[in-house]
Amino acid sequence: MASSQGLKCCSFEQTGIDGKTTGATLIGTTPNNGLTFHPMFVTVKVTAATAILAVASVSVGQTGASYSDIMAIAPITGLTAANKMINFTVGLSAIDAIAANTGIYVNVTTGATATTCTLSVAVHGYYTTT
Repeated sequence: MASSQGLKCCSFEQTGIDGKTTGATLIGTTPNNGLTFHPMFVTVKVTAATAILAVASVSVGQTGASYSDIMAIAPITGLTAANKMINFTVGLSAIDAIAANTGIYVNVTTGATATTCTLSVAVHGYYTTT
């Protein structure tokens, strides 16, 4: 039986992200507590939408300027209405654990063609002591 001792699950979430405008937004900063954060998946949700004709593409990471070292650039296919969401698995290639006191960013790399496209982005994972 696997032990969960020492594991602490957590999520970082940022709401109100303009999916029409390219650029990076801070999702959150890992606490400065000596623990290491291991991201497992990213959730992108459309919270407000009007006339989305082409979806945005996003990436998530800790290293600028592309911020794609946690989740590579990906279109948010199918998210054309409010309350639709998609989960992206991280680590399709090797990724590093995130050190304490490190910012995690979402980067809108291609803006949506829409009247309104507001996003919520969350990174889910767990902490360990090593």
